Amino acid sequence: MKNRRGLAIIITGILLIGLVGFYTYREQNKYANNSPAVAQLPVVISPVVTKDFSETLTYHGSLAAKAQVYVIPKVPGRVEQVFVEVGDQVNQGDLLIQLETAELLLHKKQAEAGVAAAKAQLEKALTGARPEEIEQALANLQQVKASYEATVLTVERARPLYQAGLMSSQDWDGLQAQLSVAEAQLNLAEQAVAIIKQGARKEDLAMAEAALSQAQATYDLARLSLENAGIKAPITGVVSQVLTEAGSLVGSTGPVVTIIDSSTVKLTVMASEHEVVKIQPGQIVDLQVNALPDLKIQGIVKTVAPMGDLVGGLFPITIEIPNRQGLLKPGMYCTANLEVSNELNALAIPSKAVIQTDSFPQVYVIQNGKAQLVPVKLGLKTEGYAQVISGVNLGDNVVVSGQNRLSPGAEVRVIRMEEGF
Repeated sequence: MKNRRGLAIIITGILLIGLVGFYTYREQNKYANNSPAVAQLPVVISPVVTKDFSETLTYHGSLAAKAQVYVIPKVPGRVEQVFVEVGDQVNQGDLLIQLETAELLLHKKQAEAGVAAAKAQLEKALTGARPEEIEQALANLQQVKASYEATVLTVERARPLYQAGLMSSQDWDGLQAQLSVAEAQLNLAEQAVAIIKQGARKEDLAMAEAALSQAQATYDLARLSLENAGIKAPITGVVSQVLTEAGSLVGSTGPVVTIIDSSTVKLTVMASEHEVVKIQPGQIVDLQVNALPDLKIQGIVKTVAPMGDLVGGLFPITIEIPNRQGLLKPGMYCTANLEVSNELNALAIPSKAVIQTDSFPQVYVIQNGKAQLVPVKLGLKTEGYAQVISGVNLGDNVVVSGQNRLSPGAEVRVIRMEEGF
């Protein structure tokens, strides 16, 4: 009995060991059949689509008037009356300020008298002596000639006496001296008559003409000073400053009124060397003024500086904006958006799909369940998308999430596809 019971125990143990081994083998085979040979990495993909791209440069700054003129008196004086106030609209030529003119009027009258005198002198030089002056010169000549002839006669009568020794040498020398004086006076009288009959010399005429020109210039200056005592608006615009008042003394060195022309306003912005090559005069600019958010405003690029400033290397760009309604005020802050490039129906991928490297950008493209690393050439960017110039085709799927765990050729499992827009 004991032998049978021991045999039964041995047989039972063998059966238990066999059952355990069978179940262990079955579970191992089951696990082996259900486990993949290579693990598939989960990724999110997005298709390559087409989008419209544009590159817009954005600048900020304050508006300025098209022109700002500081009105400076041309002559010094005391202010008699001020005709404008800040905010007044003025036209070119309108009287702004009147200076006192009493002293300037006296200068003008004095200059007028000088012109009249110079004209009389020139007229006299051109027409010659008057008839009465000629008659007087002829009468003087006759008188001098008679005196000369009388002196000659006296000398001739005294000659025999001197030769006979009846007249001293001293008396004879005195007669000779009288004769020389009489002869000289006769020559002068004859020359005077000749000059009067001939008229003025060219040199005298030139001097008379120069004197008249000088007198006329003095008069013109006095007249101009009198006119300039009325200070007028040099441009059409709005008075922005009045810097004097009646009774004040003003000089010709400081402004008394400031006028701005805001019929057109301008905005000056600074562009970098990479931006300035994309900007040309005539380009349209969209603007938004902070104080007028609902107003649609467009301007135009007026000038592009040919060289950058010496400090930062930036290039001044001037934008002109029409201001027909006068709503835009100098000093208002605004934003300028300048579209410099436009690409329609261009290939596009989400920007988050791009892997940036030191050499060139790359993306993972799914092909036959595997991730292939492809270099791409990118262009413009907008709203989370990048333009693709080369590297992928329309309809390709690129990895937008999970690419940091991938390597070229890795098998993937798509857990979600994002829609392209």
